[in-house]
Amino acid sequence: MWALSYAVTAYLGWCDRLVARRPGLWIIGIVAAFVLSWVNIWLSLSVWFLGSVPVYCAERRLNKRFKAKYERYEAVRATQKLIARGERDLSK
Repeated sequence: MWALSYAVTAYLGWCDRLVARRPGLWIIGIVAAFVLSWVNIWLSLSVWFLGSVPVYCAERRLNKRFKAKYERYEAVRATQKLIARGERDLSK
């Protein structure tokens, strides 16, 4: 996108005779480059944001899943420790 904006500027201001006949082309080229630059920035930010949201959601799902598994693991370990010390009756 940056290359396109600079190419437009260069193309519109390339020929001295054309610019001599129409001096407004330099201004149009500069404005076009500025507009394309801002479009490029906003497109980049929106693509980054749209790409990061699904990653964030997937990461939260994984964290919840692993947290639940870890809590179950901790409960089992605590029960095993109680059984090993004889504080928990297995006949229940």
